[in-house]
Amino acid sequence: MSIYKERADYFDVGYGLASAVLAVGSTVITTTGATYHGIEIVAGDTVKASITIYDNSLTAVGNILSRVIVASGESVLRDRQIPVIARNGIYIVAAGSELSGAVFYGPKG
Repeated sequence: MSIYKERADYFDVGYGLASAVLAVGSTVITTTGATYHGIEIVAGDTVKASITIYDNSLTAVGNILSRVIVASGESVLRDRQIPVIARNGIYIVAAGSELSGAVFYGPKG
């Protein structure tokens, strides 16, 4: 018998505990407290991408957790070594065309 507690499988996922797909416009990632681990963004070939991540559950106001601008035709991975606590949820506003990406987050802990 081990003296160590078993840990759930989701703690072994790279770059965070969960991910959500990112697209142009506004996206609610989670409406409850969470930890923000990072973001990966791929900009379209002709237009830069601009992404703002808020500590909010339903609107683009409140504390800004991160802001990322990606040149056209480029991609960026922002992996936080120490996650940031989003007390109210995670809400993202993304501008650009042909933008895609993923947001990495986990439960508030």
